[in-house]
Amino acid sequence: MIEEFNDKIQNVNALIIGVDFVGMMIAAKLGTISQKPFSYMISDKNSEYYGQHDKQAKIGTNKVIIVTDAIVTGETVNNIIKQLQSNYGIKKKK
Repeated sequence: MIEEFNDKIQNVNALIIGVDFVGMMIAAKLGTISQKPFSYMISDKNSEYYGQHDKQAKIGTNKVIIVTDAIVTGETVNNIIKQLQSNYGIKKKK
């Protein structure tokens, strides 16, 4: 899976953001293989388990790739997109 995704992002200049624990691990592996920068964000549902510094991602680009382990309702991803839009000026790709 990582190798297939890596092939698709080779020509994309973006920051890879892992959401929650499994997303962080996938983003780290993908970032290492693709040699792209990566970070993580904490979803609202898990924010009580992390310190304030964990909730403040440093983003220096306007393109991000969001990585998570599963999408059932889309609520976590939509909340992360809202955080990126309000805190960092990232626009949702249509």
